Amino acid sequence: EERSTTVELTVNEAVVEAASITKADGTDGGTYKTLPAALDAAQDGDTVKLLADHTTNWSDVEAGEYATLAVVRKTLTLDLNGMTVDYLTVGDVVPDEEGGILESYDGNLTVVDNIQGGSCGKIKDLEFVKGSLAIQGGRIGDSLTCDGNSGTVTISGGMVCNATVGDGATVTVSGGTMHQGEWVNNGTLNIKGGTFGAVNFHNNSGTIAISGGTFSTLQNFDNTSDWPIAPMSLLAPGHAFYKDNTVQDGSRRDFLQDVTVKEHTH
Repeated sequence: EERSTTVELTVNEAVVEAASITKADGTDGGTYKTLPAALDAAQDGDTVKLLADHTTNWSDVEAGEYATLAVVRKTLTLDLNGMTVDYLTVGDVVPDEEGGILESYDGNLTVVDNIQGGSCGKIKDLEFVKGSLAIQGGRIGDSLTCDGNSGTVTISGGMVCNATVGDGATVTVSGGTMHQGEWVNNGTLNIKGGTFGAVNFHNNSGTIAISGGTFSTLQNFDNTSDWPIAPMSLLAPGHAFYKDNTVQDGSRRDFLQDVTVKEHTH
């Protein structure tokens, strides 16, 4: 009797895990194939740790498929772990057909970057919609956008390259390294510390108060001209620009270089 033997081979493809969850009590919350899946599964107080870069599929988003859109609607910590996210939204507001608000969700996010070695985690574009945001590490690489009435942002670490503060939003900088680029303000911007590279402040209709920090190059603009205005209007009351312990003239329509802001004593 002849027998036909068929052997089936099953090839298990390696599954690339994109993020893991550590629960608020320190226990393992599992791994997930995408960052959005991990953000959806996480509960308040959990930490989501990136295990791979995340890229949004904008063709899917434009077609109404949001599986690759990373949105934070809970109270979470995001550990960049040296990885890169192209776009992240904190909080969510769903408009109705009349232009009102159908649904809204607070997102309360703390960003850290606990990578060992020289790598640096990065969020290319971070949009803050509603809730609270604390940046303690990593690099916000292309822009930080704080929508109008979004809430409060505290920056105590990391690096922010370009920021827009909407009307009703408040951003406070107390630390971090080499912040730079165009910082456009329509809300409230308080700078109490940190180091800045080359930075241009554009105070359109809000309030900027600088009471600390060091700046390699600083210029000040308003919304009426392309020419710089006097930097002294950026200072909090009772403070001045110093270089080598000497007060610098902030009344000229010019840039300042290598200055530190400190309390001014007469």
